[in-house]
Amino acid sequence: MTPRDRDDGPIASSDPAESLMANYRARVVELEQRLDDLTRLVSDLVWDVDENLRLTYISERVFDILGFIPQELTGKSIFELGTFEDEAAISAPDVFRRAFRNRRYIINDKQGRAHNFRISGIPLVTDVDRREAADILGDTEREEAEAILSMR
Repeated sequence: MTPRDRDDGPIASSDPAESLMANYRARVVELEQRLDDLTRLVSDLVWDVDENLRLTYISERVFDILGFIPQELTGKSIFELGTFEDEAAISAPDVFRRAFRNRRYIINDKQGRAHNFRISGIPLVTDVDRREAADILGDTEREEAEAILSMR
């Protein structure tokens, strides 16, 4: 276990790459907690999907709206969960790689009743996107991003 400089401070290590990764992991945990806090305040459903469009996160509001607990839906494809009203518009291979707004989407609740939603999304981020983003960062951020990408 890597020692901490102090309870809420950066993680200390003699290996700079290990220290950098430990600090990033701690930041990810902090951001996940903030996301959970924010989604509890939002009246809409909030979700995240992986590159295969499978749910990796869905807010707890899903229980109030559809009767499912989040764990019941995590891992399901958005195509298993519901249907888009305009199937032709979402059939293009790169449609989810661009931002979209107000797509009509229908999901059945636990009792089988249909609920109509308008969903919006932001693009998935790939390793190529991360490398391109690193090109516009400052020197320090670029070096950190390159160090992380080289460890994969």
